[in-house]
Formats: sequence, C-alpha cells, structure tokens
Amino acid sequence: VGVDLSPGMLARARDRGLDVHEASATALPFDDASFDVCCSFKVLAHVEHIDRALAEMARVTRPGGVIVAEFYNRHSVRTLVKRYGPAGRVGAAGDTHEREVFIRYDSLDDVRRYLPESLSIERVDGIRVLSPAALPFELPVLGPLWAQAERIASKLPIRRFGGFLVGQAAAKAMLPRGQGTILFTGATASLRGQAPRTMRKLALPVTA
Repeated sequence: VGVDLSPGMLARARDRGLDVHEASATALPFDDASFDVCCSFKVLAHVEHIDRALAEMARVTRPGGVIVAEFYNRHSVRTLVKRYGPAGRVGAAGDTHEREVFIRYDSLDDVRRYLPESLSIERVDGIRVLSPAALPFELPVLGPLWAQAERIASKLPIRRFGGFLVGQAAAKAMLPRGQGTILFTGATASLRGQAPRTMRKLALPVTA
C-alpha cells in the first residue's frame, strides 16, 4: 500500500497495478494499527511538521511493528554541498529550482526528539557516507567497488556522517508471526521494487 500527494506519481503507480492513495504524510487515511511496517524515503526531508508525520506513521503501525524512515543528515559533506554549492533543478521537467523546495536537514539527535514516545530507535544506517554525489556509483568497473565500500561504511561508526540516515524504529511490543503488510509514503511509482528489498532487510514477508 502506498500514499503520495502527486497525482502524476499516483497515476504511474496505479498503471502498475499498485494499491495507492492520495494523502498527506501528516494525515494518513488509515485506521490505527493497520500495518506491520511503515516506510518513508525521500519524503520526510520535505515535510515541515515532521513530528506529525512520524506520529501518523506510529499510529498506523501495529504494536511490535517496524518503522523505517530516511532523513537528510545535517552532519554530512552532502549537506554542505547542497547548502553552499550551486543549486540544481528538480521535478520531472527540471523546471523547478532546488532552493524553491522546502528541504530540512536533521541530526540523529533531532530525529530522536521527533519520535513519539511509543517508538524506540533500534538501528541507524548511513547512505552516501563516502561520497556526496551519485557519480562514483555510475563509473564502469569502479562503480560496483564503490558501492561495496559504501555498504561497509554504512555499518561503521562513520555512518553518522552519511548524506542520508535511515533509522529503524520499533513499537514497544512483540510483532506476531505471519504475513506482513507494509505502507510506503511517497515514491509510490517505485513501490513494487522497494517493498521486497525493504522487507528482506527486516526479515519479514511482504504482501504489499
């Protein structure tokens, strides 16, 4: 199941046969305790009231369930480049200036403050720890080696300086065994590809 604010992204997702809904991350259209896993990537960094969004993710996650969320890391080379380097273009047509979009950069301590009391952080991984840009991954021969180095770095103490922080939080109860249901906020057009990868990392089956 996915939610998105973009009609275009929702249309692409529905063309692929996905179950998606138009909604805000701060007001999810689902009952309490509806999902075993709730994920958000490339979304929370653009949500002004991030505490509301995290509270909604916690609300719709069943006791013992898991929340996986990505944050733009304030303490990273990538953030310095984004803040003080030349701004790029975003959007499908590339007609929107990057600095016209609301973007927040948070530290791990910030993330802990945003979380509702019902959640506790169990794990944090870093992404783009060694490089602020995607270019090294695209180079022939070097790209796969760089990706492997990044995977190793994502588990080391230096992961706290990754361009992105991916936190895994758990509701304070045991998750019952059985089929899991997963909710994605944002990026719904790529939901089918993301869901199995995320569930494999969490060692849970997926029925999204």
